[in-house]
Amino acid sequence: MSECSNPPPPAEEVLALPSTEHLQFTLAEIQSATGDFSVENRVGEGGFGEVFKAAVGGGAKLAAVKRLKRPAINERLARQGFMREIEALTQLRHRNIVSLIGYCSEQGEMVLVYEYIANGTLADHLHGPSRNRSPLNWTERLNICIGACRGLDYLHNSCPGSSIIHGDVKSSNILLDEDLVAKVSDFGSAKQINADIAESNSSTAEMYSRGYLDPHAAATGRFTMASDVYAFGVVMLEVLSERRADSCPENENLLFVWAVEKFRKGKGSEIIASSLIGEISKQCCSCVLGIVERCLQREAEKRPKITEVLAQLITALRLQQEMPGPSRRFWQSKVSPNEVTSPGSAQDNVIQEEALEHVPAIPLAEFQEITEGFSSKFLIAKSSTGVSLFRGVLKTGEVAAIKRLKKKFSDQEFLEQVSKISGLQHKNVVKPVGYCVNGDQQLLAFEFAPYGSLHDIFHGKKVESSTVVPWVQRIKIAVGAAKGLECIHENGLIHYSIKSSNMLLFEDGAKIGDVSLSTPKRCKAALGHKRYPDQAPCGRYYHPPECVSTDQTQKGDVYSFGVVLLEILTGRKASRSLLKRFLAILAKATATSREREDEIKKVVDDRLGFGINCSARAVVTMAEVAASCLAKEADSRPDMSSVLTQLERASWETQIYIRKHEQQQS
Repeated sequence: MSECSNPPPPAEEVLALPSTEHLQFTLAEIQSATGDFSVENRVGEGGFGEVFKAAVGGGAKLAAVKRLKRPAINERLARQGFMREIEALTQLRHRNIVSLIGYCSEQGEMVLVYEYIANGTLADHLHGPSRNRSPLNWTERLNICIGACRGLDYLHNSCPGSSIIHGDVKSSNILLDEDLVAKVSDFGSAKQINADIAESNSSTAEMYSRGYLDPHAAATGRFTMASDVYAFGVVMLEVLSERRADSCPENENLLFVWAVEKFRKGKGSEIIASSLIGEISKQCCSCVLGIVERCLQREAEKRPKITEVLAQLITALRLQQEMPGPSRRFWQSKVSPNEVTSPGSAQDNVIQEEALEHVPAIPLAEFQEITEGFSSKFLIAKSSTGVSLFRGVLKTGEVAAIKRLKKKFSDQEFLEQVSKISGLQHKNVVKPVGYCVNGDQQLLAFEFAPYGSLHDIFHGKKVESSTVVPWVQRIKIAVGAAKGLECIHENGLIHYSIKSSNMLLFEDGAKIGDVSLSTPKRCKAALGHKRYPDQAPCGRYYHPPECVSTDQTQKGDVYSFGVVLLEILTGRKASRSLLKRFLAILAKATATSREREDEIKKVVDDRLGFGINCSARAVVTMAEVAASCLAKEADSRPDMSSVLTQLERASWETQIYIRKHEQQQS
């Protein structure tokens, strides 16, 4: 395209780009990656400019290259928006916020390089070709709304230093990855604020898209976080109705006008698209419609905060999951006398429950047969609490790890817990493949990890001293485990036993194992006390300081995960001395990047070839994540979404390093 050769703007028009750790691409690199902005690589265009699919970093990673239009007038204002987006995104680290990889500002060009999100936008799936090719079911839609809402909640309440108003919330700015995880994008209209009010001018007002503009803000010229809430309410309307925000149902001008009138007449249920009728539970539908109606209040002060919207959407998901149907849990159904057999005493009764939604019931006789009566030769491990783990081959031919519990739950409690675990359905969480409730027997079978655990490959008896787990494998394991733990937390659960022996290894990556069936625990001993090696929820050296005196929370899991990251970094077993040394080193590593690398190098596994065979930048990123997880105060630790975002950045840095290293050697 000829624009590449245009002269740069006059010197007084050039605004200095912010200091950033992101890659600064040359225009030549961008042109090479996009085929000189070829039509074949173009994947989208709009009023802002064009988006191209590209392989950056020497082909190491797919990226979306956003080339902004050069306006005929007021180029300085356009460059301010360009800078604003870079400034905003360099601060943001969240799973539900699209990641900025870098930018280019040569020869008057304004180019932003993002992670490539393969599944398009929410708008594509609601209104575009994807709607017919792969229609979203209601649960998927609700999870997408929750993800996008988490991203907005992070912007409003959790950004370092200030809050951020997005300024252009709409369905086409919500991207979906291969797992349908929502990512909020396009921060060209974003505003950083230190209070809840941000003044606007007419140019800002024009940035809000038709159909999403907060009428109160449009009238007053004052755009606040409540304006984002309003626009998100319109997005939820699109999800419910399958209509575009700027559509005109029943001769109305815009979607929200039509919807507000339906709410006024008490006919909110008529908003629901016909394709969703019967799929949404009555309670869930009522909950979501209530949220939408509140978000669309004309007066900004009557709208909920985004945190409240998020809480209500999570409640709606829970209500949807409790919807009765053909696959109801047995405790939600009536049990007839014929469904309970009594061959002997009441202790031998077998509850013939309906199958759980994702995991089949397996007769006790089958478990006994495949383990030869739970013989020791099939025993993998046994805990001091009486839980035994056996290896067996199910009649389906699947190899399973069979967990035999020392009964401490009622049968209903056990099955409720199994249902929660089986409902996770995530590729980085070990999947249950069968269960049994029979008298005093409670068994749960999981998919078997053919490559053992993270603990095995670092500390197992068969590991030779010369065996080195390469950095690329370590970062892959860390990212996979973080994804699994994030899923567990997003479903409102706590793992309680995060440690390297529960990071299980499969052909396709790491999975979190041993998701707890326990209730919150309180430690009886201080960290690493020899008299109580198994009293802590997650064993010696993994449990967080606060669980000595309080029940564990999800932030306790985060602490334990920090210890696992430390094992990955050092290749050493978790110990009191290792933790103290690591935190002392990180406390000193606060000066320049070079000094930080030099300090961290002192504790990293020296077999990795720090800065030679692995990316020093990626290692430092993981070390800093581990240190944040190990904060003494629970409230100072990040959530798992933030941890995952940082680890994915380390993975990206690793890929770039490898590709550049290969090019140098060739």
